Amino acid sequence: MDSKFSAIYTKQEEYENLIIFKSKSLPDKQLKDFDQKEKTAFSKELALLLHQEISEFINAVGNFKLHKTQKDVTDVKEVKEEIADMLIFVLDMALTHNMTAEELLNEVIRKQDKNFVRQHTGY
Repeated sequence: MDSKFSAIYTKQEEYENLIIFKSKSLPDKQLKDFDQKEKTAFSKELALLLHQEISEFINAVGNFKLHKTQKDVTDVKEVKEEIADMLIFVLDMALTHNMTAEELLNEVIRKQDKNFVRQHTGY
């Protein structure tokens, strides 16, 4: 596994536990120790936050209203930042469900392979 991805994953886990520790509305324990009910509630919050980041990405791209004149992306840095923000919330979701960095990468590879098969078999 890529050591850079592993380092990013570990850093995000540390950050998420720091946020949880500082929160008054989340359980007073590490993310990996959440019970299923706590994971479900936290996952819903993360999904809403990811939704917000997707909206920010769409705004950064700027080409989402088909009835308006389309403009070129003018702030590529902002687009890249929003992509990074979306990835961070996906990592948080994986961490919430106790996936390791390796499990996440393996699942992405498995899903990519499945998608290729689908495309080659008329899905």
